[in-house]
Amino acid sequence: MDDHVVLERRASTVLHHYLRSVGRSGAWLLPANVCPIVPAVFKKAGISYEFVDIQQQSLCLDFSSALSLLRRDANRYVGVLFVRTYGHRGDFEPFFRDVKGIDAGLRVIDDRCLARPSFSHSGGVTDLELYSTGYAKFVELGWGGWGVLREPAEYSPVTMPFQMSAHEELVSTFRKVLKERCNFDCPDTPWLDTRDPDMLLEKYRCLVEERTRESALHRDSLNAIYAEQLEPWALPAQFRDWRFTLHCNCQEELLRTIFAAGHFASAHYASLIPMFGLGVVPVADAWGKQVVNLFNDFRYDPDRARQLATLVHSVLQRNATC
Repeated sequence: MDDHVVLERRASTVLHHYLRSVGRSGAWLLPANVCPIVPAVFKKAGISYEFVDIQQQSLCLDFSSALSLLRRDANRYVGVLFVRTYGHRGDFEPFFRDVKGIDAGLRVIDDRCLARPSFSHSGGVTDLELYSTGYAKFVELGWGGWGVLREPAEYSPVTMPFQMSAHEELVSTFRKVLKERCNFDCPDTPWLDTRDPDMLLEKYRCLVEERTRESALHRDSLNAIYAEQLEPWALPAQFRDWRFTLHCNCQEELLRTIFAAGHFASAHYASLIPMFGLGVVPVADAWGKQVVNLFNDFRYDPDRARQLATLVHSVLQRNATC
């Protein structure tokens, strides 16, 4: 098939334009552990969504729950936004085909923003495959997002006012909402960047592909260092492209220790319920309190990674139940 690639300053802009361009009405199904920018984009676009729990094994959208909702009343839904948690490399085509088997008109978005970049469609049934080179992605340029479309007609970009301060305020709101667990009220401000990209697609693609090779070598090197000491607590290899993620029962203590020693880590991605919407999502709730992501990008070099691994190992060993 021909690859129809659309480039914008942010992946959120690609998503917004696509959602507004799909003719079918109804709600989308989203995983409860999605990045907050995604439901914010849905609200900005005036499109409804429902949260679904995640699978214990893949940490991605729960297949059976999503398919059950679609089979019960497919006409209520536009489709599914599937997020590859931590850039998961797995083959989810059977699930995508099951969605299409219920109703061929249902759309499937494969959100690969944390995955290794590609400018070619997977060849499967997904309608949009979404990538990003924004903050802390596999390739980090500080801007840039693109989509690979099956049907180019389902993409009608619009131009809207934009203020960087509005976007920064939105990010601050996300932090407040997640910390205080209060309801998210999407601000009616010009936070979505619909300006033209900084460069043409072909030049951008060359840059991203070059940086992808560099990033892959660096991440593989740091992952090997972390794995030497932390393998017993680590998620499987298909999760490690974005960060080296640990599963433990001492998340808060581990993060405190890491930051106190002058290092840093993250705890993505927590469930967005009830702050961004309703739902019963026990798996997403539990995992959000038990993961710690160690950086394997250029913020860390091998020496610092070894120091961090030793520190983390001591904490995990000390907590026998981790």
